[in-house]
Amino acid sequence: MTGVGLSALTGWLDYALFPLLFFCLAVVSQALWLRAGKPGPAPKIWASAIAAALSILIIWIEFRFALRITVGAFVAVGVYALLLNRAKSKGAAQ
Repeated sequence: MTGVGLSALTGWLDYALFPLLFFCLAVVSQALWLRAGKPGPAPKIWASAIAAALSILIIWIEFRFALRITVGAFVAVGVYALLLNRAKSKGAAQ
C-alpha cells in the first residue's frame, strides 16, 4: 500500500521529463551535426523550436499520444544522423 502513495508524489514528473527528453534530443542533433563536420546550417535553432513545439503539443493533448510522438522524435533524430553520415561520406569522397 505504500507504493500507491508514491504515485501521488510523482504524477507531475511527466510535465518535466517529456520536455527534458525533447530538448536532450535537440542537443543530440547538435552533437551529431558537430561530429559530422558541420555540413549545412546549424540545427540549434530549428531543433530547439521543434523540441519546444513537441513539448507544448504533448502537454496540450494531455499525454494521449505521448509514446507515438516520442518514438517519432527518436526516429527523426535517427534519420538526421543517417543524412549527416551520408553528407560526411560524400564530402570525404570528393
